[in-house]
Amino acid sequence: MKPIIKILCCLFVLHGFVQKAKATHILGGELLYSYVGGKQYKLTLVLYGDCAGNSFASLPTSIPVVNIARNGIVETFVKLQPDAPDGEEVTPICQQMLPQSSCNGGTIPGVKKFSYSKIVTIADTCSQWTFNFEGALGNSSAGRSTAITNIASAGSAMNLIATLNNTSGPNNSPVFTANLSTFFCVNKPQQYNTGAVDPDGDELVYTLVPGLANPVTPVAYSTGYSAQNPVSVSGNSSFSTTSGQFNFTPNTAQISMVVMKVSEYRGGKLVGSIMRELNFVVLNNCSNNPPTGIISNSANSINTPNSVTICSGHPGLDFNINPTDADGDRLVVKSSNLPPGSSFVVSNNNTPAPQGRFTWNTAAAPNGTYTFFLTVTDDGCPLSSSQTIAYTIHIITPPQVTVTQLSLTHCLYKAQVAIDLTGTDAPWKLQITQGSTTVRNMHNVAQSFLDSLSAGNYHVVLKSNAATCVSEKNITIADSGKFPFPPVLNTDPKGYCKGAAPIALQATGYPNAIFNWIDNMGNTIGSSAPLPPTSDTGTFYWRVAQQYKTCVSDTITATVFVSDLANAFFELPATACEGDTVSVTYTGDVLPAARYTWHWHDAEVVAGNEKGPYRIYLPSAGTNPVSLQVDNRGCLSALNTRLVRVRPVPGNVISAPDVCVYDSVVLQYQSHTLPNAKYLWNIPGAKEIKGSGAGPYTIRYANPGEKSIHLSVNYEGCTNDTTITVKVFPQPDIRIQAEIRNYCMGDSVFLKPEGATTYQWLQPQQVWTGEDDNYFSVVYNRTTFQLKGTSSEGCSNTAELTIPNVYSCCEFYYPNAFSPNGDGSNDRFNIKTLGNYEQYLLIVYNRWGQEVFRTLDEQRGWNGNINGSPAPVDTYYYYFNAKCYNGKTEERKGNVILLR
Repeated sequence: MKPIIKILCCLFVLHGFVQKAKATHILGGELLYSYVGGKQYKLTLVLYGDCAGNSFASLPTSIPVVNIARNGIVETFVKLQPDAPDGEEVTPICQQMLPQSSCNGGTIPGVKKFSYSKIVTIADTCSQWTFNFEGALGNSSAGRSTAITNIASAGSAMNLIATLNNTSGPNNSPVFTANLSTFFCVNKPQQYNTGAVDPDGDELVYTLVPGLANPVTPVAYSTGYSAQNPVSVSGNSSFSTTSGQFNFTPNTAQISMVVMKVSEYRGGKLVGSIMRELNFVVLNNCSNNPPTGIISNSANSINTPNSVTICSGHPGLDFNINPTDADGDRLVVKSSNLPPGSSFVVSNNNTPAPQGRFTWNTAAAPNGTYTFFLTVTDDGCPLSSSQTIAYTIHIITPPQVTVTQLSLTHCLYKAQVAIDLTGTDAPWKLQITQGSTTVRNMHNVAQSFLDSLSAGNYHVVLKSNAATCVSEKNITIADSGKFPFPPVLNTDPKGYCKGAAPIALQATGYPNAIFNWIDNMGNTIGSSAPLPPTSDTGTFYWRVAQQYKTCVSDTITATVFVSDLANAFFELPATACEGDTVSVTYTGDVLPAARYTWHWHDAEVVAGNEKGPYRIYLPSAGTNPVSLQVDNRGCLSALNTRLVRVRPVPGNVISAPDVCVYDSVVLQYQSHTLPNAKYLWNIPGAKEIKGSGAGPYTIRYANPGEKSIHLSVNYEGCTNDTTITVKVFPQPDIRIQAEIRNYCMGDSVFLKPEGATTYQWLQPQQVWTGEDDNYFSVVYNRTTFQLKGTSSEGCSNTAELTIPNVYSCCEFYYPNAFSPNGDGSNDRFNIKTLGNYEQYLLIVYNRWGQEVFRTLDEQRGWNGNINGSPAPVDTYYYYFNAKCYNGKTEERKGNVILLR
């Protein structure tokens, strides 16, 4: 047997094609539809079968059954008819080996493509039409191979679903321009694309989805595989949702089921979807390198290997794609889905070095994303390779910059400006220059922002990072507006006595500012300060403003008073007794604008204001001076002082504050002492008494209760007796209540103090106030808490409590699903922790890599909403990073399933 026969025979033995099967083993399939007219659509089922399979003979005469459902309810079914009973051979071997395939009577297993179709009538419009092929072929079923390695339910029947939303008009499903051709070699970089194009020009979105065990149940994937990671690869695989390009390098022999879904959107609304299910067959005994081709020599654009970005309005786009093959095989290049008006010309086709040139006059092309495909097939033998590669062209709006001045400079500040940036290719580069000086040089600017600029002329340039687009503006910021600060008067108001020598008014202004003085008649008198007149009494006014550059401030008013002199004559008794109330009467000249400043020394005013008369209380024996000075608008009288001799009266006022047991209290005699006075104290119950005569006495009590203190004072035969009561309060019984158990580093310990009214924690670590008069602290090791408690009477005592066992805990648990249905169980997704952490970061992404949730708080969690709306049921991906108090760090990436 030749090597190719050995290779493919081994392959198909592995694939299960030579086993006895109850149903036709299918390599892949897709269900499509196209609009015929009226209410009619043509349904087309494409199956790829093994020519050597023991039930292959049934495929040419199979009658596939497709169910038609509306809003999830099956309304009818249709039986499809074969389009060409002989089918089309698509065996992935070189041309010269085709006669030896089983499709042509040979011994090499071959693959044929069969198509079945029928025109059906759709009764009405609906947003949820469903066409479902559940594997029924009439004479057999479309069974999957039992040798598929990435699913646990190999051998089940294939299920394909196509959807239609015809509420806005008819729709054609996308069609696949690339055949199955899913044979690959281990450790060879691969590019696979279905080459899906849409006859209606709708926007296409590609996803990798689970295969279906039945219309509503996904197949179960083997460990390490999923719908989004269906192939065992070296490194990372990549899948583009905008072009459907699947790039990967298989790392082992395998037969992996891959299901691609293509959804089409029109005006942002989903109008339909189709699926292609196929088997990726990876061989470990082949070495054919697949051909590749990247974009090069692009003009007026920025390019990556498989995409080009150009600004709208450019007259032309051209670039090269020159496919190559590491084995030196001859290559055949075919293009499809080229943008209207573009061309792709291939020279040296069917040679080892074909050269392709893409050209397109994009001057009138609408902005948007355009995808076309190249199918490159080598003539490797025995196993040939065919790659369908997607290339994307982005036509974007050139960025625009607009600068709007939002505030005036007032000749002092920078002006606030709004720098508005518009365009579709953010981020951009922004440069602002003033002459030869660069004021701003910013990279990766993505949105409009506010800035401030000084007065002057500026040149603004906005450049695109992704294409050769530039927007330029010249702007001028001129000094304007009211100067914000008026001058400051050094003396206002200014008072003169009649006939005094005047001094010119003085004001302080901004450096280099000019003063403008205005008299009371509104006449401008220049920058020189005026000299007030003092020959007559009266009130005089001037106004002054300052000008800085072109800006003038508000004016302020300077006031000058010229007043007569006043006098400060008054009468009061020469003597009085301690505790008497006496009268004070002003006897000088009364002036309407005068102000009176009295000084009473120890006397207290009982009644009176301004010039009086007053009634004053004389509380203390001795000589009490009373003084008066009169101010008549700055003209001060001489200070007039008169004395009152106050005779002492024996007093007997004592005081002592309430006290706590064992605390010292000062017993104070508060009356004035008199020469040769006699003091008799009676202080029963005191533990200690220190003091003599009039005191003060220091006393201390050992027992709580009410204590009486008596004093009798005799001065020159005058006696006065007083008794007071002192309350002696007990110390509070302080306790600390807490749960004594094993704690983790960073745990909160809840502390409940008892026995007092207020508390003070004495240990150095932080204790915080909680709810219901509880406290809490965070422990990291063995900790002793010390508490000082104070009763409502102000008496204090202390207590302490030790938390002995604090351990290092740090574990993390990762849920794989959650159901935010509001039942109180598993409603939020977060990473569970045992122990405590210093850092916690959880980010959730959807399948397109877009961030949908971020939190630094374990307790918060994702509630399954995106922008306030429920997220769809799907698999989401997360990134987690944390650091525990014991120094342990955790970093993990994973996925979680959102269920409803």
